[in-house]
Amino acid sequence: MIFTVFHTILTPLLVLRHFASRVANPFTAYIGILVLSGIFAILLGILISVSDGDEAMMLLFAWIPGVGMFIVDNASGGEVIFMGFLLAVVWVILVVMAAQEFRNTRRLEAKVADLLNDDAA
Repeated sequence: MIFTVFHTILTPLLVLRHFASRVANPFTAYIGILVLSGIFAILLGILISVSDGDEAMMLLFAWIPGVGMFIVDNASGGEVIFMGFLLAVVWVILVVMAAQEFRNTRRLEAKVADLLNDDAA
């Protein structure tokens, strides 16, 4: 269950980070992505419950935040492991993106430090 909660919180961050240059207000975009994915997850849950409860189709949409809640609710061990793997993939992508930003920040700080040292001299 904890895997799906983290997946629901982190995946919109990943989407937002990917489109960061095009987003004017990141918090509003994050909430919007979270709400839209929640609506889609609820609609998908309703569709699955109406269509003879074929939960195998739900695994196709496991990458969408919130769908994991429906999967883990009635899951066997393999499906929980799948959701944990999906969360691990999201974490790895976020860490790689963060490392790139940290390198960019270090370069920018070094340039500013050089400019300040040149002005002070």
